Amino acid sequence: MNCPKCGKELHPDERIVCTQCGTPVLRTYTEMPAPRPQRQPLLGGPAWAILGAVFAILVIAPAGVGFRARESFNATVGQIAALGLHPRVVAYRQGWFGSHATLDLGVRGMEIVLDERIEHGPYPFWAGWYSVIPVAAIIDSRAAENQGPAAPPLPSELVVRTAIYLNGRSRMRVTMPPRTVTRGISQANFLGLDGEIAPLGDQLRVSLRSPGIVGRGLVVWSISDLAFSGDWRRLSNGIWTGGSESTIREANLALPNGHGINLELISADSSSKLAQGMMKYDGSLRISSAVLGVERIGSFALAWELKKVDPAAIEAWNRRAQALAAMKLDKQALMAEAQSGLADFTRALAAKGPQLDANFQTSTSDGDVTASLNLSITPEQAATPASQPEAGALMAAILKERLFGKATVHAPTALVDRVAGADKVNQLVQNRALVKDGSQYVIQADFAGGKLTMNGKEVLDVAKLPPPKPRGSAPAAHPPRAT
Repeated sequence: MNCPKCGKELHPDERIVCTQCGTPVLRTYTEMPAPRPQRQPLLGGPAWAILGAVFAILVIAPAGVGFRARESFNATVGQIAALGLHPRVVAYRQGWFGSHATLDLGVRGMEIVLDERIEHGPYPFWAGWYSVIPVAAIIDSRAAENQGPAAPPLPSELVVRTAIYLNGRSRMRVTMPPRTVTRGISQANFLGLDGEIAPLGDQLRVSLRSPGIVGRGLVVWSISDLAFSGDWRRLSNGIWTGGSESTIREANLALPNGHGINLELISADSSSKLAQGMMKYDGSLRISSAVLGVERIGSFALAWELKKVDPAAIEAWNRRAQALAAMKLDKQALMAEAQSGLADFTRALAAKGPQLDANFQTSTSDGDVTASLNLSITPEQAATPASQPEAGALMAAILKERLFGKATVHAPTALVDRVAGADKVNQLVQNRALVKDGSQYVIQADFAGGKLTMNGKEVLDVAKLPPPKPRGSAPAAHPPRAT
């Protein structure tokens, strides 16, 4: 190393000051003494901020969100009430990280008691919620251990998990692991259930799937690959419209005699809508192929349509049903109120003249079997209240005066002769229960004026039926004993 001023080559001992010109000489970085280590803090300012935020979110926030969770739970109960299931909160115990509630569901005398475990948000990872989306609460609902004597059985393994988001929306997930139920010599193996229920204000979407059910006992049966989906919307009058679809891949029933029933690709759908001020309902049932014993049947199709249904009658019935659910009456009084409400509903439903149409078709090796049904009630004419029939005579009055119907069945003669046997077929033909028309047997039934005719022969007259007993009639009093 040389002096930067005079250029003299410096000796190692002259690395600080040049002995010739006296110029200070700086050391190189490698020749500098090692600096003393300084103590560093374990966590810097940003780290403490992050740790504080995590502590607030996971420890402090659940206590505050608990009040929001309770509001969300009450809102969910309100959504259940809108479905007509009559929920009632029996108890609510609020905690720091979670709360516990007991909920009654159903009409009086048949309530289902639900155990509600409510985990507070925004990130209840201890409840298995690992999403980055914050929630107000996670609610796990399952049947409580102590149920009423008339409550329908619900497996305790069935869990409905409801995620209530901070914006008020919710999504429910339904799960049930495989389970086995044994009753005497009968056993049913449920292969599990999984699905989602999404209430969105006045809209409800449902999707459920199950691998199937296998049963054993006197007979062996199975249902495989069940699926159900539905999408409904509630109108301003409280009536739900929309549609649903159900499918079953295969259903089997094995009888002890070696025969059985096999149905493949079963599907059913239904829909409802409001058109021109009236409700309309329709649906269908389809089976791709079926084996009934030794008889193999091809496709099967049933379609139906119910129209001209007065929505005001449905609204009135919904209000009556809600009032009945809230009444504290004994069984006899409750049945009397229900019968009265049903009579009022029948009267209102029949007033606008509803119509029912149905068609059926199935294919066999001998040909197609077809059937049709048409029923209609003539609209009610303007009448004074005094001319209205009493509740007990209402149905008879409708049958006698306003109900009209027609049904027709066509079946191949070869199929009927082979299944029923020649002797039985001849007897039916003689009694005009069957009419032969070329290569088919025909059944035609008509109903009008309170009379039912089959192939032109009268088989029923409503006017000849015994009158119904007056509702709520008391038994005759016994005379006093002589003393």
